[in-house]
Amino acid sequence: MGMDLYSFHARTKRAKKGLSLNWTAWHYLLTLLDELDCDISEASMFNEGERISAPTCRVWAQALRAYIRGLGFAKTGRSRSVANTPARGLSGKNRAVNAFYLRQGIISRSDKGFSQFRTDQKLLIRIAYFFENCGGCRQY
Repeated sequence: MGMDLYSFHARTKRAKKGLSLNWTAWHYLLTLLDELDCDISEASMFNEGERISAPTCRVWAQALRAYIRGLGFAKTGRSRSVANTPARGLSGKNRAVNAFYLRQGIISRSDKGFSQFRTDQKLLIRIAYFFENCGGCRQY
């Protein structure tokens, strides 16, 4: 179970297939986007077909691409570690929503999981690619 995103007007075959993330990855993505000062008001923690508009998807993709460029690769091919923020998982305008899901046990505040998601460039590139080419999406 998790969040499946299905594109409206995909520009590529790969984006047409959609994107699937588990609940933890979806939460970490929203937290990262919030920290990057993106408007995540269209995002939902419910998979009932809520819409994310194409302009919002493009803004998210640009923010993720900029973040990925900041990570860079060392000569060994490994991604550099990223410092975790002290307010991880409970920051910004989603504080009440995140606190609710923490109490329900739907999401976790695992330091290891969050830092792994933030430094997993391959996953972030795949997510950014989807948002660039989806033409808007629905959440299921």
